Amino acid sequence: MLSQSFRFIRAIAVTIILLAASASAGAATTVALLTYTFDILGVSVDDGTSMFAGTSVGDSFNGSFTYGLSASEADFIAPSPSGTETVYAFQGYQSTLSNGAATLTTQDSFAFTGDDSELTSEEADFVNFLLGTTLVPGTAVDLWGVTANTSDAARDPILDTLIEGATIRFVLLSLNTSLFNNQDFRPALPSGFDVGAVVFEIASGGTTTFSAFGRIDLVPIPVPAAVWLMGSALGLLAMFRRKVGQK
Repeated sequence: MLSQSFRFIRAIAVTIILLAASASAGAATTVALLTYTFDILGVSVDDGTSMFAGTSVGDSFNGSFTYGLSASEADFIAPSPSGTETVYAFQGYQSTLSNGAATLTTQDSFAFTGDDSELTSEEADFVNFLLGTTLVPGTAVDLWGVTANTSDAARDPILDTLIEGATIRFVLLSLNTSLFNNQDFRPALPSGFDVGAVVFEIASGGTTTFSAFGRIDLVPIPVPAAVWLMGSALGLLAMFRRKVGQK
């Protein structure tokens, strides 16, 4: 099933805004806010028990991610086993996904950057499905994305499948591997991505109860050069794609 193991949904609009938010100590701190909307491209699992039961192709969703503005704010930083991706964990940063009737809220965010990351066989199939290309496993790509997990999210360590909780993955991919030349943390991105996607899954009792995906359309959206919120903020454009964020 195309959606289940991809670091890659269909977003109509994507925006990253850096905004001031209230910190627990009462002072203002700065976080990154990524918002997006998309239409469902495929539903691979729906057992009728999740909050999004009955979702169909073409249904509209919207979501948002929050995460830190610098690598120094990450709770931990972890390179991938391949050495081509780095994950920046921001625990306690809330994200949401909604279809207008139900809203999924997560508690932890994992931003990631991939430089010359090689596609697996399934990922190559998925990108070919989205772009109409004929990429082969091992094709190098540059990636950026955010994964958000609920506090109870857990994955099978052997099968790497979600067995409890929920996860949302937002991924941007570029076939131009010169887009990035390192895996540095990037709260806001330059243009240059070819495709993006969102995949979201819900599981309970060791079984996936819902899984769906969509493609992100990387169409520029008018965004003010500067957006002021609670005294300080900067508006930016963003585009799309990947990552398996785990706690």
